[in-house]
Amino acid sequence: MQELMRIEVAMQELLKIEVAMQELMRRDVAMQELLKIEVAMQELMRREVAMQELLRREVAMQELMRIEVAMQELIRIEVAMQELMRIEVAMQHLIRIEVAMQELLRIEVAMQELMRIEVAMQELMRIQLAMQVSMRIEVAMQELMRREVALQEQMKMEVAVQELTRIQLAMQVSMRIEVAMQELMRKEVAMQELIRIEVADSGTAVTPAC
Repeated sequence: MQELMRIEVAMQELLKIEVAMQELMRRDVAMQELLKIEVAMQELMRREVAMQELLRREVAMQELMRIEVAMQELIRIEVAMQELMRIEVAMQHLIRIEVAMQELLRIEVAMQELMRIEVAMQELMRIQLAMQVSMRIEVAMQELMRREVALQEQMKMEVAVQELTRIQLAMQVSMRIEVAMQELMRKEVAMQELIRIEVADSGTAVTPAC
């Protein structure tokens, strides 16, 4: 009988050791779960930093494009100013020619001089009208170009917003998949725990009969 009692005490000690081992395994599983969660959080932080970097680069690119558009606009204004200066020089040259022709016409015949002056004045008026039409056309072309640049900026902003929306949706789907995987792992750990408990219970139930 004492031998049986010693055996029973030894079996109880073994059961206690087995329970302690299972507790250690549960703690190990919990530590692994915490490590996985920490790794996932670090990955999310890295992705967030990458997103912020992409946004900063996008803003810098848009700023460069706006500067480039402004430079092109300045170049167009400078070209227009040079064209106006050339037109002014041509007008001065025409005025000098007109003065010379008037002088010659006054020497020849007063009536012919008056008629030629009138013809020259009409020609100048036509030139002025043509210049005004050309300037209006140039202003209209510049306005169309500015509107086209504004439309391109708006389209780029819309594309950037759509891209950000797609990235956010992808991150949400990734987070849901990660949560589902963690839930499956927790269920698997729970099933393993139940199997260990059943095995332990069956071992405890069989021992006294032996």
